[in-house]
Amino acid sequence: MLHSILAHLKMILGRFIKDEKGAETLEYIAIAAIVIVLGAAAYATTGSISGLINAGLTAISGAISNPAG
Repeated sequence: MLHSILAHLKMILGRFIKDEKGAETLEYIAIAAIVIVLGAAAYATTGSISGLINAGLTAISGAISNPAG
């Protein structure tokens, strides 16, 4: 029974991937996953979203005021 369920899921997934809309959807899912992972990593590094925003704005401000580095 489990084998037939897995075979059916494999068939459905195969059709989904072959369909252009399915492939496009998988691309969006991959992009969303990357954004979520990067956001989680940034949050873990700074400890808060406000700290991340402040660090980003400070870096941008510094780059604008001293473009040579």
